[in-house]
Amino acid sequence: MQIRIISAILGTLFTTSVLADTSGYYAGASVLSAETDLAGESEYNSGYEVHLGYKINSSFAVEASYLDLGGYDTTKSNVKYSIDSDAISLSALYTYPIGNFNLIGKLGYFSQSSDVTAVPITNNFSDDSSGGVLFGAGLSYKFNKMIEIKSEFNVASDTNYGAIGLNFYF
Repeated sequence: MQIRIISAILGTLFTTSVLADTSGYYAGASVLSAETDLAGESEYNSGYEVHLGYKINSSFAVEASYLDLGGYDTTKSNVKYSIDSDAISLSALYTYPIGNFNLIGKLGYFSQSSDVTAVPITNNFSDDSSGGVLFGAGLSYKFNKMIEIKSEFNVASDTNYGAIGLNFYF
């Protein structure tokens, strides 16, 4: 009896998600690997991205993101620097569908902020902020009308990052 009830619930959830008509709004999360170039050092860090978007039509969308780009430590002239970076972005996306797959192009604005801590404390360091154009390309696969997996690579002024994540349409 319990197996029938569980099967009925799972079948209803699957059917509902496949047949659902979405509004065009979506939210998503990704894990990422970012290469930041600060303090004359280039380091790879792990981080995450959360984003909200709106699909205007089958080809165009707008998306706002928060990214935690991770952190790293470096030593220069007997001073240990600890750098932690995050960013926000606002982008326009172009999607070219190929069956359930989509090729994605991204163009937007990327604003990065890095907290810099120095030990011992020196007078010649500061937190770093920068902004500029963001370019990106990716590939996504839609499982159904509500769930999409995506992979992308993006380039900004001080940061390059690759991300893999999910989008949920509602």
